[in-house]
Amino acid sequence: LMTGEEKEGESYTYGQRICKCDLRYMPDEYKTLTKILIQEKEIWEDRNILVKENNQYFLNQMELMIWTYKNKGHRNNQMILQVGQPSDMVLQDPPCLRHIDTRIQDGKLHFYPYFRSWDLFGGFPANLAAIEMMKQYCAAQIGVENGEIIASSKGLHIYDYVFEIAEAIRGRSMDEFRQMT
Repeated sequence: LMTGEEKEGESYTYGQRICKCDLRYMPDEYKTLTKILIQEKEIWEDRNILVKENNQYFLNQMELMIWTYKNKGHRNNQMILQVGQPSDMVLQDPPCLRHIDTRIQDGKLHFYPYFRSWDLFGGFPANLAAIEMMKQYCAAQIGVENGEIIASSKGLHIYDYVFEIAEAIRGRSMDEFRQMT
């Protein structure tokens, strides 16, 4: 979640979308695009925020969020880590995680992730663990306490292959589950 690495067979990763997203603007353009781009020279020269690879630039949203909270204050409401993109609508398997909104309240960094679809047994635990690790890292870098994750999804679900496991967790035996089907 915290690197821009993409392995063979992956069309995207959440980390890539957060820590290595395509940047339409070149570093020198910030001087002329004054109405739409952040003007702090420090951001445009920081290679942790603006990553250069093969003569192309990528934005590390996580590092920009950290910089912004540290340098612009904790009441900044625009620090949302975007994962979803309009072009995802044509993907066969678009990212389930759409964004992670952030807020510092009472000296604690809180994350508000939204998933369009979420596999309760396959994705939920791993996703929350990774998001928590990222939040802890960001809070430490900013110099605030670690806060809560308040996650939401319009489509939390269980796939067929784990129904029996889910029923066992609920306290039903496998035989009771099989009699229901």
